[in-house]
Amino acid sequence: MTPEFIKIGSCTATASNIHQFDLHGKGKGTYKRFFLKIFNGTAAAPVANIKTSIATISLTAGKNTGNESILDKVTPTLLFMLELYHNSYKGLTANVAGELHIDPAMVLGLNAFDRRLYSLGTADLNTLTMDIQFGGTLTNVSRVELWAEYDPYDIQPLGAHIEIKKVSPAIATDATSLEITELPRFNAGVGICAYHIEQLNSSVVSSVEVKLNGKDRVWPDVPKSIMDRKLALSRRAPQSTWAHVDFSADDFSGSFLRGGMGELLVVPTFSTAPTAGGNLPIWVVSVKLPQGI
Repeated sequence: MTPEFIKIGSCTATASNIHQFDLHGKGKGTYKRFFLKIFNGTAAAPVANIKTSIATISLTAGKNTGNESILDKVTPTLLFMLELYHNSYKGLTANVAGELHIDPAMVLGLNAFDRRLYSLGTADLNTLTMDIQFGGTLTNVSRVELWAEYDPYDIQPLGAHIEIKKVSPAIATDATSLEITELPRFNAGVGICAYHIEQLNSSVVSSVEVKLNGKDRVWPDVPKSIMDRKLALSRRAPQSTWAHVDFSADDFSGSFLRGGMGELLVVPTFSTAPTAGGNLPIWVVSVKLPQGI
């Protein structure tokens, strides 16, 4: 069946407030995409103001076995970046004022058939919620509407799904290399798709090394120019102020399976070292397979 567009609800933006949208009350169908319409009065809120006025967005599924995080306090900055990173080859060259797009399968670059497998089925869920955490100061953001592309006739369980979460290793010194040991540990049912390194605190990444079990060099200090070229050939668009360690190509089969491999370390080298005393945000994109849930 053709998916429907449905309006989940709306809320007034209130500084430091969390608004929760209930997605489970719509039935047992499947969500394909979400769209946030963000207003400044009756006008579209500017992209720059959305990034500062909405602190985080979380998407959580509740099952009998516990909660499953899909988006773990992601930022609009990340979502705007991913939209361009995955869709520039389609002609999308800029984010749109007042529009924030959340696509559960976008980060995998899947074809139309496979996309269905990574949409959000609700047949086995007790709850499905989206939490909008507003920032302490609101600028040109007054109201938010949540819309969804939803198929009420495509009844399936949650199954395989993405998870995006952040780790923020502390920068102790102005070192030109940083071994990141804070990466989450996953079981055999989880595949790592990408690490997106947000180049904050004046940092500029020049190369990245990926080590397995502390010694096996999966990526032996790969220059960022080669990483970016690989991405361009995989229909990705590297974004400024970001370094993308992307193990996937055009489908899920390229993801780096984590289970049973022990410790996985990422070691970025900087041409401009990050400022000591801050943090280096790294967004981890993974896929949880049904047996890993």
